[in-house]
Amino acid sequence: MLLKNSTIILLLALFASCNSQNSSEKNLRPVKGMSFDDYLNHIKSNNKLVLVDFNATWCGPCKLLKPVVDSQIKKNADKVDLFDIDVDLSPVVATAMNMKGSPLLLLYKDGKEVWRTTGLIDEEDLADKINQFDN
Repeated sequence: MLLKNSTIILLLALFASCNSQNSSEKNLRPVKGMSFDDYLNHIKSNNKLVLVDFNATWCGPCKLLKPVVDSQIKKNADKVDLFDIDVDLSPVVATAMNMKGSPLLLLYKDGKEVWRTTGLIDEEDLADKINQFDN
């Protein structure tokens, strides 16, 4: 029983350290918290495609995906807007969108979700998805 309790305590400590942020990390991708209604209003009021990037400053895969997303947003600025959401600052939105892992990308067209993926994606595949729904 002692070994089992020690393992649980160790796992909890590791989880807490992975979820903690120091002040320098908070400035990497600053996003203000928002309500789910604010989220829906932004999605529905946009005439372009909307790419939503659910991420966290402590998430390694999120950091790897950021340059891919940023590059595609720059290349497709006329047809897609980025909505960047830090899940630690907007947990209500992440929960409402049934987020199971990070990073999570959602693509919206005319206010409706048309595509989603969890985890890393390469730039070519992301470009293909943007082009597929830009018609």
